[in-house]
Amino acid sequence: MADVRTTCGNTTVTYPEECVFVCFPPSNQTGLGGYTWGVRCGAYDYETWGTGREGDDPQPPKNPSIKIQGTLAVCAKLLEKIWKRPVIVPPKLRKIRVKRTFRGTTTPEKIAAALGLELGPKRKR
Repeated sequence: MADVRTTCGNTTVTYPEECVFVCFPPSNQTGLGGYTWGVRCGAYDYETWGTGREGDDPQPPKNPSIKIQGTLAVCAKLLEKIWKRPVIVPPKLRKIRVKRTFRGTTTPEKIAAALGLELGPKRKR
């Protein structure tokens, strides 16, 4: 299989095609200052995270976008870590591959609804 090459902020991320990828801009959702990206291969085999700043300005970007690519069941595992809450994938959607970019300010609820996912209660920190 081929590798996928994409960007998150100013960081270029390359990962195997069979893996999943998420990228979130700096916001209250992640609690982190820069762009946050994650790659997960297989249900539990391998996972890595990183950050990529958009220039030197610590302010959130003017046109934020969120990228989600891969199998919904595995994407949900990454989203759970970012959102700090359970993400439930209906059985009929678990093996569906998605490649979506959400533009503008959005919420976990809107993203989950657009992907056909359900959110559980927020976890205590």
